[in-house]
Amino acid sequence: KKPPLVIVKFFDEDSYEYVKTWTNIYPYNCDKKNEFIKKGMAAYRAKLPHMEKFPKDVLKAEEKVGGNPNILSNPMFLPEKKRNYAAEIFGTPSPKNSSSKSKKRSNTNKSSGKKDTSHITHRRFLGVDDYRAYICIQYPGKDRIPGD
Repeated sequence: KKPPLVIVKFFDEDSYEYVKTWTNIYPYNCDKKNEFIKKGMAAYRAKLPHMEKFPKDVLKAEEKVGGNPNILSNPMFLPEKKRNYAAEIFGTPSPKNSSSKSKKRSNTNKSSGKKDTSHITHRRFLGVDDYRAYICIQYPGKDRIPGD
């Protein structure tokens, strides 16, 4: 087992991190700072147990180096909104007030005492049934011999 090169303790953390390779050590104000903060905030939002104090550590580090203490309010570090592809394709659905319409319909039916037949449109259901059955006899063709 390889011994750690460096043991790191963050500002308000109770535990230590063991670093075994030099490639995992970066100064705070490096080129990858924004990338590291994005990944750390994603882990913090995922409620990983070792990332509970990440925002406080970032604010403390910014104060120590004389940076922006409001760096986490930068839109770059806010969670990305997922695109709603269904709304983009089909449009946003209009809000329905089904409860108020159903109350109006039920009140009008009770008060007038008359059946609402606006949804019935077929003649057979309206009592105007003029159906007739026709029996058509098909005679055999010229080339056909009867009895086959």
